Amino acid sequence: MAFLAFDGGSRVTVPAAGYILDTHRPWREREHSNPNYQLVLVEGGGVRFRRADDRLFLRHGDFLILMPNQVHQAWGQAEPSSGYCFAQFRTEPSPVYVTSNDTGGRLEAGRPNSEYLRLPLVGHVDSPQVHQRFKELIAEWTECLPFSKSRAGALLLDILALLARLGQGYETIKSDGTKETVLRRPTSPRELEIVRAVERYLQEHYREPINASVIGDALHLNYSYIERVFRKVVGMTIKAYLRSLRLREARKLLIELTEFKTVEEVAAAVGYSDPAYFSREFRRSEGMSPRQFIAAYYGEYRE
Repeated sequence: MAFLAFDGGSRVTVPAAGYILDTHRPWREREHSNPNYQLVLVEGGGVRFRRADDRLFLRHGDFLILMPNQVHQAWGQAEPSSGYCFAQFRTEPSPVYVTSNDTGGRLEAGRPNSEYLRLPLVGHVDSPQVHQRFKELIAEWTECLPFSKSRAGALLLDILALLARLGQGYETIKSDGTKETVLRRPTSPRELEIVRAVERYLQEHYREPINASVIGDALHLNYSYIERVFRKVVGMTIKAYLRSLRLREARKLLIELTEFKTVEEVAAAVGYSDPAYFSREFRRSEGMSPRQFIAAYYGEYRE
């Protein structure tokens, strides 16, 4: 299975975004491409995409990532009420193409593999949150208000992170180029059950100290097995997922600053016993300290 590996701290720009409703219009059936990566998320009825020799039939909740300058087109007849959201994007640094068997050697030297978000090039996500975020992204990009483009980039990075955590990759079984390509899920219901149990536990207990033995005891399973399943399905380690969850909640608290008045209190509220370590982790994620984040947010808001 093929993936794109994104640095979790990537800067994202969105040159174009929108919603295509009538996918069987003649111009969509002509081959075309663009110089950016493109994310497609299907809504409503099924749509048919062709890329190289793959003839893909994608249904509601399926997503597809197209590479820069990759020629693609519609094929066959679209289903009633079919449509899809799309966003062309660029990232800095650029994502890395990897496969299921890649051990991380192609990723940046000196960086742990767990810091990358791995997205399957074709997959499915069963999450209303992803569809809602995509609609917010399109609205931001369309309005062209001050800071809309930067907010669109932030929303897309959030969508990519959600797809890395929640998306289930499809294996493509090649056809002869004239028949529909078969898409097969690589994960079992039992594996998905384990992943959902880990996610529920972390979301309920991220404020508390968490280690391998705590998670193993909570699920009554060997932690090494849990970690192996989680990484296969989600594309990141449990530690990286917990870090992302805690920092996401920290961003919300820093913006509100109502109940929690200091950075130290925010750190403790999201599970960091060491405020200095929290500040380092936050800077790695956001490119600025927590206090700089607060100043930048409210400075932008006032403008």
